[in-house]
Amino acid sequence: MRALRDTVLGMTRRARAAPDAPPEVVLAALPPPVAGRLASDGRYAVYAYPKDDLGTRDALERFVADLQAVAVEATGFPVVHLDNMRSIRFGFVEASWIAITALLLLLLVDFRSPRYALLAVVPLGVGVVWTWAVVSLTGMQYNAGNVVSLPLVLGIAVDAGVHLLHRWRQQGERDVAGVVCHTGGAVLLSGVTTIVGFGSLALASHRATASFGMLLLVGVSACLVAGVVFLPAVLHLLRRATNEETT
Repeated sequence: MRALRDTVLGMTRRARAAPDAPPEVVLAALPPPVAGRLASDGRYAVYAYPKDDLGTRDALERFVADLQAVAVEATGFPVVHLDNMRSIRFGFVEASWIAITALLLLLLVDFRSPRYALLAVVPLGVGVVWTWAVVSLTGMQYNAGNVVSLPLVLGIAVDAGVHLLHRWRQQGERDVAGVVCHTGGAVLLSGVTTIVGFGSLALASHRATASFGMLLLVGVSACLVAGVVFLPAVLHLLRRATNEETT
């Protein structure tokens, strides 16, 4: 108890002896380890804090643009983060084009026919367009967290077209309904399990992971619907046109 009393009394005396106004902070009054890290020619650092949430790309770009309009060489986490986001986005867009080229080459080797290779990517193309539409209508944004999903969607979504076309080709390009009922059911089951697996990431508390899972959920779902609905409709129209030409 005596030690506690002495401590309280000592703190009280120091508080009473403290000046009403803090002394001016000058470089010479700072401890040597701190003073050695500061410039001695009168320069100082200015920290700018955003008023908007930098979780959105538009707000981040506006803040960095305003910051660099005042000081071109300004740096900090927002500047570095925006530069990293641009680099990652460019890299994965480039990876997507490489993936598309590789897919087309593999489909040509598999089907040995440019016609079937183009038909196989119909669900992928339609699904990507639908995905862009959903992203635009819902206000979702591409960022460093979800842009990684673009090459993944390309590889996963092309399966539906490949399996359906192989079955249609084996049946002599006649029974589209049979293809949808048999192979289409297997493709649908496989696609739904993939959607459930990736869609669970959309429930994550981490914003980047949730954005990644949501974009994969939308992309794979759109490509799956395009594969089991849109592609059979195209095959039916091609079969009808072929029958009309032969008659």
